[in-house]
Amino acid sequence: MQAKQPEPWELARLEYEAALEQYRHLTSLRRQDMTFATTVQAAVLTIIGNRLLSFNASDLLLSIVAAFVLCLGINSERRLAAYMSGYMRRAKEAELEYGMQLVLFGTQEVASKKLLASNSIIFPFYYAFFFVAWLTVWIINVF
Repeated sequence: MQAKQPEPWELARLEYEAALEQYRHLTSLRRQDMTFATTVQAAVLTIIGNRLLSFNASDLLLSIVAAFVLCLGINSERRLAAYMSGYMRRAKEAELEYGMQLVLFGTQEVASKKLLASNSIIFPFYYAFFFVAWLTVWIINVF
């Protein structure tokens, strides 16, 4: 006996549900990444403390580690944002095919709010702010 093939709408429903679940999961990962990077920056700043403008070798190494964590954070942010964009695009396609509107209404609601910027733009700026701060500290320590 041959197994019954799922209907196209059943497959679309499964993809839709999986896409939204992955989106939620990746949103959580993005925030965990930011929390980790912020914690590392705070820990390094606490350790270096009042020597911030007069580094010794270990302070410099520690600040380089902190900057590397920022690079990892930016890379992770960009990757997760790209995956999320793909999942959301597929969810929107499924909505168009089968007359659903959950994501559409959510997108319209966000678009109707003033002075909102996408997290895929704001989050990298957050990491970049810390990175520029480290560059500034390094330049000050050179002179």
